[in-house]
Amino acid sequence: MALKSQDLQGFVEEFQKESDRATAILGAALLDEKLLHLLTAFLVSDSKQVDLLLGIEQPLGSFGARIRTAYCLGLVTRNAFDILTIIKGIRNAFAHHLHGLSFADPHIAKDCGRLRVISKMPSDVVKSNRDAFLSATLSAQLELWGTTTSIEAGHRRCKVPEWKTLVEWRSSQEK
Repeated sequence: MALKSQDLQGFVEEFQKESDRATAILGAALLDEKLLHLLTAFLVSDSKQVDLLLGIEQPLGSFGARIRTAYCLGLVTRNAFDILTIIKGIRNAFAHHLHGLSFADPHIAKDCGRLRVISKMPSDVVKSNRDAFLSATLSAQLELWGTTTSIEAGHRRCKVPEWKTLVEWRSSQEK
């Protein structure tokens, strides 16, 4: 646990020093990884099949598909779903805009404003759009980590059902 805490602290320190583009892309990558861990902890204990579902270029291999799946399985709240979706949109904007984009861009600023409202961030504490993005990302990361830990500690992994025959039917000819 201490090693994971140090690892996250190191990431946060680097994360805060990056360019706006790197911050948006790395923040989303962190959350995508946390969603992967959450879904892996929840789905059945069949790593081959889970990997075929969650791997790159697989049905649940994208950030967006993982966000929707976690929400539809009841693993994240509606607020977390909305925050993750906004962060994904910001990441996409930075990833697909070749140059000149920053957290001051009107579209990015609007999305960061939505993050502030959904996350109930005090404006006197979280002053910049970049800070709103960072705060929302780290809060979402903490929620995903907490849910994953709860699933693991509570042994709440999905189970493959084992069907038992309750009644055997026989035709009159078989008797």
